[in-house]
Amino acid sequence: MKLVFLRGIGRWLAVACAALAVSTAQAQSYPMKNITVVLPFGAGTASDTALRLLMPYMEKKLGQPIVFDSRPGAGTLVASRYVADAAPDGYTLLLSGQSSLLAPEVNPAAKSNYAKDMVHVIPIASVPSFLMLNPELPARTLPELVAYMKANPGKLSYASPGIGTGPHLQMELFKQVTGTQMQHVPYKGFESLFTDLVAGRTQVTIMTYAPARAYVGAGKLRIIGTTMPERIKSLPDVPIMAESGVRFTAVPWIGLSAPKGTPPQVVATLQQAVQEALAQPHIPARLASLGMEPMSIEPAKFQKFVEQDVENWSKFIKQSGIKIE
Repeated sequence: MKLVFLRGIGRWLAVACAALAVSTAQAQSYPMKNITVVLPFGAGTASDTALRLLMPYMEKKLGQPIVFDSRPGAGTLVASRYVADAAPDGYTLLLSGQSSLLAPEVNPAAKSNYAKDMVHVIPIASVPSFLMLNPELPARTLPELVAYMKANPGKLSYASPGIGTGPHLQMELFKQVTGTQMQHVPYKGFESLFTDLVAGRTQVTIMTYAPARAYVGAGKLRIIGTTMPERIKSLPDVPIMAESGVRFTAVPWIGLSAPKGTPPQVVATLQQAVQEALAQPHIPARLASLGMEPMSIEPAKFQKFVEQDVENWSKFIKQSGIKIE
């Protein structure tokens, strides 16, 4: 009996060692095929535009193509769940941000904590948000907007790309900080969001610069403030909210995340590829043209940063009772 048991253990150990050897060999030879980056929104956002700037240099370093797979839906939950459930081999990555990792906090259908149940590989950039108005609104500054909202509680509507997304959460926090009321109108895409905002069917949004740039440049939208703690170098005339007496700060970011269990060698390879791409002389200026700035967080500290950031927003979500019904 004892001999049979020991033989069974021996066979199990042999299989386990063989599997480990194969896994290690695959990690050392990574990548051997296309790498897929899953997008939680449709193409054309500031996030995927930034990654596209880095792609040629990443592909050269990795020796393999990078392809995008857009999987919007359920407040970014569709994309996050897809990547979390993928094989932890480095071939399926998430273009992550606050929205994609906070999805479980607002969607009862989610059962995972993506902040802790994924490997957060490396930050790419901070993505400053801006408070934007329909120019027909009788407010040219932040104090004027707050005064108008307090004089007309509930009259205005704000647009967001979905429940639980960054713009939604930031607008709810803005309402709380300023003691104002607005109706929330969630959209499934940016095209319809901006169509209604420009037409005046909604009046306010907090949004990143890239998808709104054409509308701002044409005078169809007005920027009156940024959520960042300091003025943005590429838009120096836009004041931070604290300058107008509104104590409101939010620092959205984007990065790459992978399924839990992705080998450290694979993570290190991806980190090096992104770092070399970000180090190209013209990249900071190109990011600035999108209203973005490189992040100074070291890759090794990114995991802890993400977990803390998501924890802070999770507390606000629970206090506010934000849920996808």
